Amino acid sequence: MQQSHSALRGLAERDVSIQSLAMFFENTIGASHKLEGSIDYGVDEVDASLMSLAQSATKIIGSSEGWARGKGSHEANLASVYTAIRYGTTISNVPIGVPEALRGFTRDLPSFGAARGRRSLQPLLAAISVAVQGPSRTFDHVLVDEAQDISPLTWEILRARTTGNFTIVGDMNQRRNDVGYGSWQRVIDTLGLTGPAGGDCEPVTLTRGYRSTQAILDFARPLLPASQRGTKSLQSGGTAPAVRRAPTHRARNGLVEEEALRLRSAHSTGQVAVIVLRNELDEFHTHLLKAGWKRKPHHTWVKASKSIKVMTPTTARGLEFDAVVVVEPGDFPRNVGRVGQLYTSLTRANRELSVVHSRPLPDELRRHGRRG
Repeated sequence: MQQSHSALRGLAERDVSIQSLAMFFENTIGASHKLEGSIDYGVDEVDASLMSLAQSATKIIGSSEGWARGKGSHEANLASVYTAIRYGTTISNVPIGVPEALRGFTRDLPSFGAARGRRSLQPLLAAISVAVQGPSRTFDHVLVDEAQDISPLTWEILRARTTGNFTIVGDMNQRRNDVGYGSWQRVIDTLGLTGPAGGDCEPVTLTRGYRSTQAILDFARPLLPASQRGTKSLQSGGTAPAVRRAPTHRARNGLVEEEALRLRSAHSTGQVAVIVLRNELDEFHTHLLKAGWKRKPHHTWVKASKSIKVMTPTTARGLEFDAVVVVEPGDFPRNVGRVGQLYTSLTRANRELSVVHSRPLPDELRRHGRRG
């Protein structure tokens, strides 16, 4: 405990800031706001060229119309640039040069007031804030985790707020969507990164897995490109994942509950999670309520002395559990030809994994179907 306190004190003395992406956008924009909507961005919402468009609009407004001053001026100036991007011209009808490829997107933007509360438009507002007043704070070094899901526009904002170096950690096989760059080389080129001696920056590949057992990695391995299946776990062996097929969709939720309870008994001092796709979450919640479970905060469900977590692939990202039940792997979306969300969900399990399905398994996992 004393060592932990010393380590935290050391970080504080070095002025280290740990921020989620949502906090990063909020701090960059400069004010908090109640947000609604999905965090899954469209391609246009996070296009890298929105940064240069914000800078262009800022320059034109600054030279032709000037800026608000005093209390509330930052919000007013954000609104001026946002509105110019939305309409393609300043208040005095000076064109700002919206690229043809983005005109459909900018024309459909909501009012500034509505945009302040829309989660998917926070990257654009953060880019505008950086363009209007410069970064409110810069960093000597930025460590980016889950970097495979960072959007092109977010990389531009990070670059504007960084005066030094980057450490980038991620796994392209765990991508949640197609809006980010599809290779580390694209990220390297965008940030202008170089190696220690000024030469080429070469990504370093980790060949050891620390979270899941070897049995779980072997199960999920076919989802990876053939050249990337060599990862070995520090936890050798382990229980072979269970694959259980329900005869009907209606029977599936009961089988999921049964597997969750089995794993709960096997790992009584640990955590058990059920990972289900968002579009089927309400249906599973309804099943649990009818079966006598009670909903608690933080995705927790309780029945008698048993508790489980019920998560989506998005809410389970970055977390780990002693045991996991993954529901309907065949329905998980593919991104850039990879089943990133499914691979991520399967490898949330530390010690034991169960898969429950009523529909066909993905081709890559079909050889495991005989276990059910």
